[in-house]
Amino acid sequence: MLAGSLAAALIAALILRLRNRTYRRVHEIETADLDHDGVPDIYASDSSSKVEG
Repeated sequence: MLAGSLAAALIAALILRLRNRTYRRVHEIETADLDHDGVPDIYASDSSSKVEG
């Protein structure tokens, strides 16, 4: 019984680590603003991200 509970806890911890790593990457992609225009790059259209001039 104790071994089963321990195994379940270890598997859950592994799954949560993988899930958190994935969500962290998604968050970084969605909030990246490399051109510092105040709009995350993933939501900026191609025409607004180009600097004209």
